[in-house]
Amino acid sequence: MIIVGLCQSIYFPQKASRSFYYRHRKLLKLPCAKLSLFRWPLSDGQLQIVRSLSQCAPAREIDFNEVIQKKLFRELFWAPQDPSFFKMLFSQSQVWKKYESHKLEDFLHSSEAKEWLKSAMALGRKPLFEFDRSYYPSKSAALNHSQRVRDLLREQPLLRYADLKELKIKNAQKIIEGFSALPYLRTEKLKLIRASFAEK
Repeated sequence: MIIVGLCQSIYFPQKASRSFYYRHRKLLKLPCAKLSLFRWPLSDGQLQIVRSLSQCAPAREIDFNEVIQKKLFRELFWAPQDPSFFKMLFSQSQVWKKYESHKLEDFLHSSEAKEWLKSAMALGRKPLFEFDRSYYPSKSAALNHSQRVRDLLREQPLLRYADLKELKIKNAQKIIEGFSALPYLRTEKLKLIRASFAEK
């Protein structure tokens, strides 16, 4: 990752690669907004989807009603379908936006960059984007349960909380409230039912 390498050159010059620094030092004078890095920065459209996914992941393409939203969602297929990851991704975008008019060099000397570098160097996995950092993943059992309930609601969007409660589905209310696509899915289902009756 370029930013990590440049940070290391600044804070740990004895350990950093001098050749790496000389190859990329011209980036230090550019505004952050002008940089095009590994999956970074996110576009405004992607950021809107990320903000939504920070509340309603795991999601599927069917959950988005506009073609552009579906496209933007596909552009984020590399990301883990975990709301905790998307919260971190959104938070990182907010930090980056704060410095978008500053030179990269100025950002790398900020307290935010120092704190991020510490997290990035202890990541323990392959970075998924340029400004990646550690986060606390959601429990897999909770994610799997949420996905199963949402898949049920995608197939039967007219089901209500009372129905799920009758089925003894855990955390039904929380899942329904966090499933932002449900009103759209219900509307589409009702259109199909209405059309089927109109044909007769």
